Amino acid sequence: MLVLSLLSAVAFSSPTEVVVVEKAGNTSTDPLDYSGQVTVVDLADVPADYTVAEALDSVAGIEVQRLGGIGDWSGISVRGSTIRQVAVFLDGIPMNSDGASAINLSELPVTALSKIEVWRGNAPARFDAAPMGGVVNIITKRGARGKSGVMTVGDYRTGALSLMALGRKEILGREVEHLFVADGFQTAGDFLFYDNNATEFVLSDDTMTKRENNDKRQLNLLARLRTKKMTLTDSVLLRDAGVPGPGVAQALAARSAVGRNLFGLGLSRTDGAWDQTFSLWDHLRVETYDDRNGEVGVGNDWDRDRFHTLGGIWNHKMSVDSRWMLGATLGARLDQWRHTDLATGEQGDQRSRLAATVTPYGYSYLFEDLVTVDAALRLQLDQNGTFGTDETTDLGDTSLDQRSILPRGGVLVRPADWFTVKSSIGQYQRPPDFTELFGDRGSVIGNEDLRPEHGWLVDVGVRAESARGSLEVGFFRRDTTDLITYVQNSQRTMVPVNLGKSQVQGLELAVAGSVGPLKSATSLTRNWSENLSSDEAYAGNQIPGLPAWSASQESTLAFGERFDVHHTWSHIDGNYWDQTNWYRAAPRSLHSAFLRTRMWQSLALELSVRNVFDRRVEEVPRNPLDSDDTDVIMQGIEDFHGYPLPGRTIQLSLTWSQTAEDAPE
Repeated sequence: MLVLSLLSAVAFSSPTEVVVVEKAGNTSTDPLDYSGQVTVVDLADVPADYTVAEALDSVAGIEVQRLGGIGDWSGISVRGSTIRQVAVFLDGIPMNSDGASAINLSELPVTALSKIEVWRGNAPARFDAAPMGGVVNIITKRGARGKSGVMTVGDYRTGALSLMALGRKEILGREVEHLFVADGFQTAGDFLFYDNNATEFVLSDDTMTKRENNDKRQLNLLARLRTKKMTLTDSVLLRDAGVPGPGVAQALAARSAVGRNLFGLGLSRTDGAWDQTFSLWDHLRVETYDDRNGEVGVGNDWDRDRFHTLGGIWNHKMSVDSRWMLGATLGARLDQWRHTDLATGEQGDQRSRLAATVTPYGYSYLFEDLVTVDAALRLQLDQNGTFGTDETTDLGDTSLDQRSILPRGGVLVRPADWFTVKSSIGQYQRPPDFTELFGDRGSVIGNEDLRPEHGWLVDVGVRAESARGSLEVGFFRRDTTDLITYVQNSQRTMVPVNLGKSQVQGLELAVAGSVGPLKSATSLTRNWSENLSSDEAYAGNQIPGLPAWSASQESTLAFGERFDVHHTWSHIDGNYWDQTNWYRAAPRSLHSAFLRTRMWQSLALELSVRNVFDRRVEEVPRNPLDSDDTDVIMQGIEDFHGYPLPGRTIQLSLTWSQTAEDAPE
């Protein structure tokens, strides 16, 4: 399929068939008209039971990290970044400003979404973000009126029901577009996995063991009202889940619960050459962790953590003339965290971080829009403490107030409508978040001595496209000081530490094309990572959690309008869990298949089979540090923190949709 993708992408059609991309100019909002490397994922035709993480799995430079099976915690790494280095937005509303948390993508309802923008470098200044791992902007549905529903049943007593309504109504003389989504999900998650009983070199006691305490229940509610100049969004999440622990030490009673509310207000105004937008958001998240038996962490825990963020972004840009556009983004945010020990009733001090940013930026359009140059200078102030209490102590030696100047810029050259060259360079920074500083009282142990991580990212890429496909090739390099990464200790819990210096370089390839009823997309990422620490035990080693190779291939074959078949293949090379590069997770290469038949105009039946060949174990080197040792051992396929992945999983979905044109008069 890779050959097919290449052939279909480079087989450019005649000039009359070329897709003309709007010139950048000072009015373009097309993501492809910015110097940052970006991929736009259309969710219109993804399988009904897909998660956001699965939809992003095929993007070049993206690695999805999971904590097990269906509906489990999942996050993404971009170009070898950590999960927290990726800033996630919902319709432009930040969900983890400056990497304030790691976003669980399985909490987001795909039914409500239309597309996802993945910025792998130099995201537009309007996001008011300087993340080392890029920006993911998740965009809800809009435009076409209609209703839809999805009902899913599958292995491990999995069930899901999602309902969506999108329409317009005149209120007080104004046309208001409304979106309502209700999404429920549950699963027992009790799949079988390969268990070596913590004796890697003894095969006689290895068994296939049932995953215990891996059940989940989740409810998502989302409502959005939108006019030409105003948008109101409110998203509610309720989630309850078992915490099964790593495969070799399963927890039978540990639980976690999450309650979240994200409210956003967006305003926009255009007056001639002036364009203004304002966003205000309030994000409250309460997490409860119950491990009173001490099964997961290093002690008995029963805790509640309350995270609250209140912030706003104001963006103002002005077209000076046809060659210049100037703007500025102002941001302010207050992050708060408070920990409560439910066993004793003791409530800790409220820890706070106040952040303020000023980012002037500009675009220059040269040689009749042949070249676009952009530049931005982010001025950032972080102040930490126990605001709102009588205490005046800071978070610790590592959380001293930060004042930063972060420049970035880029160049876009488009010599022809079908060919684009992009390059950018920027400096980025992320302070340690509250979980990294204080832990989650479970599998993650806090480290109050952490320092903020910062570094430079440089990239260059080319894109060619036609009506039949596209081809992208890119190179990137990230140099980071004090990179915060998780390493596993002797108790199989994870501790965040600062690496002195590190470097990641990579090549990205993305090919997409179509030939008749066949559509194909292939991505390939090669990473070279190196720990530049002066410590002899770590110097020159591969960075933990970052595979050297990852690849993905997707193909869809349509048989008329009533039946289509979809296949995906993903490969992730083995990666290390520790700085010494001793423990190496098994590589994995998994196939999945998806079939859909449209029974009537508004009804469709979908069958999905993940991990078609039921891969649960791989052969790995017995001693990865000794290249002369050719002996191998068996190792289960595991993901982040040693959580096993399930074998073959089958789900059946019934989808119903009705557009305004289909609805009866």
